[in-house]
Amino acid sequence: MENPFVLHDESRQRPQGNPPRESGPMRAGIRVWARALEIYFAYVPFRWNNNATNNAGVFVTIVGVRHRSNEPKIIFEDEQRRVVQNISPYITSGPDTVVRTADLPLSDDLPKMVMGNMARDDGNLILSPDEAHRLIEKHPEARRFMLPLLGTKEIVDGVPRFALHLEGSEERIWSQVPPIQQRVAAVKQFRKNSKAKTTNGYASVPYRFAQYCHRHEIALALPSVTPEDRAYVTPLLLPEGVMVTNLAYLVYGFGAELFALLSSRMHTVWIRAVSGRLGSGIRYTPTISYHTFPIPPLTDKNKADLMRCAEDILLARERNFPKSLAELYAIEDGVSLMPADLREAHERNDEVLERIYIGRRFRNDTDRLEKLFEIYTKMAASPSAAKKRKAEARA
Repeated sequence: MENPFVLHDESRQRPQGNPPRESGPMRAGIRVWARALEIYFAYVPFRWNNNATNNAGVFVTIVGVRHRSNEPKIIFEDEQRRVVQNISPYITSGPDTVVRTADLPLSDDLPKMVMGNMARDDGNLILSPDEAHRLIEKHPEARRFMLPLLGTKEIVDGVPRFALHLEGSEERIWSQVPPIQQRVAAVKQFRKNSKAKTTNGYASVPYRFAQYCHRHEIALALPSVTPEDRAYVTPLLLPEGVMVTNLAYLVYGFGAELFALLSSRMHTVWIRAVSGRLGSGIRYTPTISYHTFPIPPLTDKNKADLMRCAEDILLARERNFPKSLAELYAIEDGVSLMPADLREAHERNDEVLERIYIGRRFRNDTDRLEKLFEIYTKMAASPSAAKKRKAEARA
């Protein structure tokens, strides 16, 4: 019997020519499509488990490949067989659209996302909770120079580290705290001794993070890695005075509807399709996962409705305090352990948003993804997108 888990190539010939280089993820079929072949059948990604002890289930996609033709193609999903005209590189019915990186959001309703702050400090500007506690215990005046610091792990687990947040204009004050002065001196020496010229340059400002984007404002933070099987991406609303490392991403100057958009099933389906992978998780990046996210134009009423949904999700999280995001969105044996009120808040958010997209709920994730690619194709081809690409090139 033929093994159904083999990638089929009816021609068994390798066409000439190199595929286009993409900085985004290479989902099943992208390289094949670039060589004038086509996917003629595909199984939508599904979880495959085995009987091994402590087996970590993997997601499997089965595709068949042949030379391009006008014959119908078939997508299999949940024991359903669907005949389509074309199967895209992302295993959806639609054109061979490939999502390209974007340094600016394609949608006018999305503010720009930036990477968090990179220390390049050899660990001297970052303190563990215990180190911060001991420093404040001996030098209470040091408290004013420390901010909570979050990366992916801290966002998910809910336990921050701390960062020394020092200003050159206050050096006369913080330099009177010996442990702080010693840490700053160690940063300067580390940066001067680095083999990287860019790091050498930051030796002139040893009291602050090398790549610095912190603003003393409310922000949305997203972890750089999301578990593959988690039902939702988990943005975190940050108060003023919280720093984020380069292992997470930030949005400033946003409306509450953005929290609802990023907390939706639509956004989760999108990032699963287009993002890269890191281990067993989805690697979230601004240029592929966020700036490309296709959303329809939002009216004032749409934004107000989504704002209420965002409030419901945040209130549900608050009611379940002190559970961390990892606990609130945990999956065990393929089953979500989300508290009932949080799950209901997400369901309401999904219903409101999906009605904005098509006037009703989507039947499944395949329908969601096909609609997203339909909008993305139009957005990427619009004159405003062309202007943004020119702005990126000039930047």
